[in-house]
Amino acid sequence: FAEALATYPIKPDSPVEAQWGSGMQEGDDLILRVEIAPASKRGDLIARIEIADDYEPQQRVRASFMTNYPQLETFRLEIARLMNNEIGEAVLTGS
Repeated sequence: FAEALATYPIKPDSPVEAQWGSGMQEGDDLILRVEIAPASKRGDLIARIEIADDYEPQQRVRASFMTNYPQLETFRLEIARLMNNEIGEAVLTGS
């Protein structure tokens, strides 16, 4: 997922996306979904997320926010540091 975040430009028909869960990762099996897609021709991006409670998967939230390529790159680098146990979290900020 972190490697895919380096994609530039992200194409409207090929957003960067990842999801985690169990089984088919659909419906109540889906626990976390992240999608980054173009939002404008000026380089704005939209981040769409879906998060479910691991124990009560019908309890879930869906949200979206605007971001951009520099913030996406910072997030990508933070994911690499997180995977190396250098930091405790990776945060994608909005614009």
